[in-house]
Amino acid sequence: MKTSSRVGCLFCKADVEVSDLLATVEGHNPVCDSVGARCPACGESLELRVSGRTLAVGYTYWAGSMHFEAMSEVRVPGLERVACGPGEWAASLDGITFLARVPGSLLQM
Repeated sequence: MKTSSRVGCLFCKADVEVSDLLATVEGHNPVCDSVGARCPACGESLELRVSGRTLAVGYTYWAGSMHFEAMSEVRVPGLERVACGPGEWAASLDGITFLARVPGSLLQM
């Protein structure tokens, strides 16, 4: 697995900054612990998973239960998951926190 701050889009093959991709996260899927995002270059929807310092880009599918399949993985220096509340997903990169929520979840203030 390579170490980089860039990842390739599965659709347009653009080499995008991980921080630019994380800035588009939305819709946490707690079953697969993945989030939706949009490629900053082409706007296509992508699915991401952050585990440790690894960012995986892939897709989810149903085969008796929901699964996440990584199509590419890159180790990203400074990337980490951040503890957050129920219905939320957060990751941090170089001191910036990126947040996504489960669609339709309501957060109490």
